[in-house]
Amino acid sequence: MPDCFNVRVLLKDIFTIITVTNSAAKSCLAKKMVLLGCVALMAGCASNEKPAINSLPADLHRQEKILVAAKNYKALIDFYQSRLRQGDSAVYREKLAKTYLDSHDPESALFTLRPLFGQEQAAQQNDPHYDFGRPFDNISAPARLIAGSACLDLGRTDRAKKLLMSVLHEAVDDAQPPPERGETANLLGIIYAREGNYTQARQMFVLARRYFYDDVAVKNNLALVDMLEGKDEQALQRLMTITESEQNDPQLRANLLLAMAKNGRLDYLRTHLRPSLTDSQIRMIYQALLQAEVAHRPSVGTQPKNIQTESGTGGGDEKPTAPAY
Repeated sequence: MPDCFNVRVLLKDIFTIITVTNSAAKSCLAKKMVLLGCVALMAGCASNEKPAINSLPADLHRQEKILVAAKNYKALIDFYQSRLRQGDSAVYREKLAKTYLDSHDPESALFTLRPLFGQEQAAQQNDPHYDFGRPFDNISAPARLIAGSACLDLGRTDRAKKLLMSVLHEAVDDAQPPPERGETANLLGIIYAREGNYTQARQMFVLARRYFYDDVAVKNNLALVDMLEGKDEQALQRLMTITESEQNDPQLRANLLLAMAKNGRLDYLRTHLRPSLTDSQIRMIYQALLQAEVAHRPSVGTQPKNIQTESGTGGGDEKPTAPAY
């Protein structure tokens, strides 16, 4: 599930413009550069007892850490499935579901978690529309976060919100909030932004930042809300606080270039695009970005019906056009 509520002005689309010589083709490409508001987780002993997480030998712990660090999702899936064959475990189900989610397979993530939600029969029948039957009090917050994120990736927004709100409203020690609180608030901010509720979206993104969620992702999301509300100058100021070393993410960089153009800062574009592009190429990009519009930027009394994340379209229970990041 995507961390960032982002735009679809990808750099590859921008640089395609410089190769176009036919004026009609240039005009066509410029029209396509519409800013889409988005808003991108073994062997067991011969015993009848289920192995505990801490019973893993040191070499298996080390193997797991290496696979996680390398983001070798295929090997991690095999690793966790092997552990679950030795005995069912909520911990390993959560880890396997998170790995499926990180590898852009939200359906398998939900399928893996169903037994934890009292959905064994639905899992056997492979019913993707089965709702969660067991009270959330018996389910860990990480499992609910994974399930909520997977539902959001699949376009099941109402279910995602239900799960995520249960995590956010859970009583915790504010002095030591659990790590999933920040990600939960960020995802809820994306949902509210999709629904056109920018006030609530902004509050959720600020809350995510208060819980020390990824600061760059949150700033990017807040900047997109700024632009959706027509506050282009505020969006640029916010994005400019992100250090140059953190601007390598293509989505963030695309947002930054668009905000520069919307504020008439051709000089900023030159600084960021030189020396790889000539001045005439930079001007062409600048003109194309000026013609781009934030999708569904609301006028007075209107709200956008659909805002897009990196994974696809949102709103209602519509299925996204592509899997999430």
